[in-house]
Amino acid sequence: MPERLIIDGHSPISLLYRALSRGVHESSDEECLKLASTIRLVLGELSERLSAILKDQTELTEAISTLIRHKSS
Repeated sequence: MPERLIIDGHSPISLLYRALSRGVHESSDEECLKLASTIRLVLGELSERLSAILKDQTELTEAISTLIRHKSS
């Protein structure tokens, strides 16, 4: 797991897996709603971090392309 995706020292994928692998059918409706809310928050943060990484990568690729084009002209 890339360090930039780690949230408070934890792999968000592992956290989500553990939350979802436990039988939600065994939990009360209140517990399921709380779990769903926390899952939404972790997925949202993971999504934002992935988006930032992809944006950074796209910007870096464009910068390198610009430098290469500049060098060859």
